[in-house]
Amino acid sequence: MKRALPYFVLLISLQGLAQQNPCGFDSFRNAQLAKAGAKLEYERANQLLFEDASGQFENAARGGGVRTLPVVVHIVHANGPENISDGLVLDGIAELNLRFRNEAPFYDVNGTDVQIEFCLATVDPSGNATNGITRTVSSNTDIVWTTGPENDEALKNTVRWDPHLYLNLWVIRDIASLNGLVGYSSFPSSLTSYPGVDGIVVQYNFFNNNILAHEVGHYLGLYHTFEGGCTNYNCLLDGDNVCDTPPDGTDDFACPANSCSTDMQDTSGYNPFVVDMEDAPNYMDYTACRISFTAGQSNRMNSALTLLRSELLQSNGCGQNPGAPAPTASFTVIQNCGGTQLTNTSINSVGAAWDYDNDGLIDGYGNALEFNPPSTGYYQVKLFAAGYGGTDTITQTVLAQYYPYQNYPLINGYQGITSSPSGFTACEGATITFLGEPGMAQYTWSNGATTQNNTFVQGTSDFDVSLSTVDTDGYTWNTCYTVHVTAAPAPIPPTLTIAPDAVLCTGNTIDLLFTYSPIWQTATFMGMIGFHQSTYPVTLGTVNNYSLVQTDTNGCMSSSPNLQIIPQSGATPAAILNYGNNYVGAPSGVNRQWYLDGVPVPNSNVSLFQMTETGCYRVFYWWANSFDCGAFSTDSIWTCNKKVDSRLS
Repeated sequence: MKRALPYFVLLISLQGLAQQNPCGFDSFRNAQLAKAGAKLEYERANQLLFEDASGQFENAARGGGVRTLPVVVHIVHANGPENISDGLVLDGIAELNLRFRNEAPFYDVNGTDVQIEFCLATVDPSGNATNGITRTVSSNTDIVWTTGPENDEALKNTVRWDPHLYLNLWVIRDIASLNGLVGYSSFPSSLTSYPGVDGIVVQYNFFNNNILAHEVGHYLGLYHTFEGGCTNYNCLLDGDNVCDTPPDGTDDFACPANSCSTDMQDTSGYNPFVVDMEDAPNYMDYTACRISFTAGQSNRMNSALTLLRSELLQSNGCGQNPGAPAPTASFTVIQNCGGTQLTNTSINSVGAAWDYDNDGLIDGYGNALEFNPPSTGYYQVKLFAAGYGGTDTITQTVLAQYYPYQNYPLINGYQGITSSPSGFTACEGATITFLGEPGMAQYTWSNGATTQNNTFVQGTSDFDVSLSTVDTDGYTWNTCYTVHVTAAPAPIPPTLTIAPDAVLCTGNTIDLLFTYSPIWQTATFMGMIGFHQSTYPVTLGTVNNYSLVQTDTNGCMSSSPNLQIIPQSGATPAAILNYGNNYVGAPSGVNRQWYLDGVPVPNSNVSLFQMTETGCYRVFYWWANSFDCGAFSTDSIWTCNKKVDSRLS
């Protein structure tokens, strides 16, 4: 298995990582973790590796001797220099083995024999002999990289052997990145969450150097040594999750260097260091130093292999496990709004590849995935079921329906209903109209209606709505999600009252008092939206009408009963008229009350009043039934300012 390595390969090996920031693992991982369900599998994988490393069950890395992984190298090229020779591929795999076994010329006295080797496959997925190298002409030989590789899955769909059974390694011409990337790898959790992206991609001119060992480290569960910076409270959970790699706070190429002073911060009991250490010259760093793997990294990779990639150890890719039963291919089809769900139900199968359009090219990989057709129709779907004993295929005619929008044919535009992240809510008494896609030959609603649109009046109970239609081509379309409408309780109407001490006279300013429903959200009063006051002063006109409109948190509206105020007319102050002989008078047509020195004079509701005592006289007068709105005379008369009035002499 071991081959002599040419001098120029060794030279490249010494320079490989010192000239650039070569690895796209971090951004590739982050792009994958943004996909549905991927983060959960990623966390599950790390939890298993933590439990194994911390001794919570028998360490999977211990014992078993040298483990061998079958490798297939896919050279995807455009007839350029990236179409490397078989000899260079053999040299690259031989060098990879020497680095993993810590053997000369890559021996490091501080390094570890990982006891993992790699063999170029000798048996292909169908059980035929192979040299473990494929060659495919394709424009996907160039990867476009922004936040991640945009055409990564297109590259891997170009040619792939089952990732459960082979380490797929793609050699391409270029990774077009601003950061000088030359390789990237998936994490072991990808095999469960998104197996279609599982494997390693390497730029052709970096195939024979430590880049390959670096990316295989990621493939087997290792992080960069500078993952997480200097934080080191628990070396199995912080940083790179490996205890015997010192905390590393930088990805620079300095060698030797010491970027962190937190080596002794760890109090977990797993920390092997008793003094502050320099950063390790490690395959998982970017360094020009002599490099190696540590014992902790070896344990983590062997754990990842036995716990997360165990099918590789049962593969017959290198002829080491013959005699396994061949799979029998079968699959099921379920139509839903997200697409056509294809599920591999094959016997003795570990993985599945799919050709959706009968062109012989793989369009997707995974035991369960969704086929999203460009248009509705019948498609010839071919399944390639892979197992330890070979492959089997089956082709079925599948009706795949393209849903132009979610919940087609129920148009996502409802009238008289509000939506929120928690669903749909309708106010009691609201009229709700659900809209069906126009132009269908037949409509059948869940309540039996057969019209294009369906109208409901919301009562006090929740209800569900769904729609089935038949289009003019005879295809049946069913809403994939029943619309559940929650009945919102009728809000308690707000109240509006007059302050108890208010005097209801034209021109007076009085206070109005407000109360709200406990769940009110906004209120409108006299054109003021968002009115939130409990009292409000108003100046009375001739006729006054007030109402408070409230919207609660469900969007339901209620209003207070109309409050109408017809104030009493106020008397206009007037002067006292002097008629002589101690008589004075007030305006006619009103009610009157005379006062002497501020005290009401009994029985004095007369227009012409005789003053019989010395003092200060005033009159208070008002219109009928509006005493509160009366007025005193504008002056006083008689002896207000002198003892004897000359008019009495």
